[in-house]
This record gives sequence, structure tokens and C-alpha cells, in this order.
Amino acid sequence: SSSEEGEEKEEALSKLTSELFEPKNLSGFIHFRFEVEKEEQTSSNKNVKYIPIIYIYEIQVDSRFQRSGIGKLLVQTLFQIGKENHLDKIKLTTFKFNERAVSFYQKLGFEVDCTDPSLFGCPNEDYQILSVSLV
Repeated sequence: SSSEEGEEKEEALSKLTSELFEPKNLSGFIHFRFEVEKEEQTSSNKNVKYIPIIYIYEIQVDSRFQRSGIGKLLVQTLFQIGKENHLDKIKLTTFKFNERAVSFYQKLGFEVDCTDPSLFGCPNEDYQILSVSLV
């Protein structure tokens, strides 16, 4: 009957989902959010511009798969999503002492963002704000 068929499909989907998200099968993930950021044009011109961005909160790659291109693929996927949806930039915060992460982001084109505290007389912060333009 169609009821039994539906139950079989649901059971198969449930099994597949649990296998895909079993910790041993998860190689990495990226946690991000679409945001609208308020950005002043210049200090002399007080016009305010609102820009759509992607904010990366976290990237994790299982240690067994680090340096295999998974992190790069995750970020490049966000580049594609951002460009296809006409977003202005991708932005993130990282610790300055995490040299591997800073180097990783720089290789992907990220630079110190215009909102980074070091640009406002706060060079001793232990983090930095990086971004890459999509326009």
C-alpha cells in the first residue's frame, strides 16, 4: 500500500540522514549568517549606506581533513552564494594569534576590514576583523 511505501521512504531517508550527520562522516562545516551592515561613507560626509553581507561565525574542519581543501571549498561556496545574491562582502572576526587562520583567510583575499579596532586607535585588541569584497 502507499502508506507502507511512504513509511519505507521515510525510514530510508532517516537512515541516510543519520549516516550523513554521524560525527565520523562529518568532515567540516561553516556557520554563517546574512546581515545588513550600516557603514558610513566618510568622516566628512555623514551619509549612511546599508550593505548586505555574509558574516562567517565559524569554520570547523575535522583534523583528519585539514589542509585538504575543504575549508577553502566552504568559503568559496559562500563567495558564490554572495555574488549570486548581489551581496557586497564577506566578513569575519579571527584571533590575531591564530596565524594559520589569518594566513588561510589572506590567501582567499581577506584583508583588514574598515571596522577593525586597530584602525580606531585600539591596536592591542587580540582579534581582528577581516573582509573580502564581492563587488
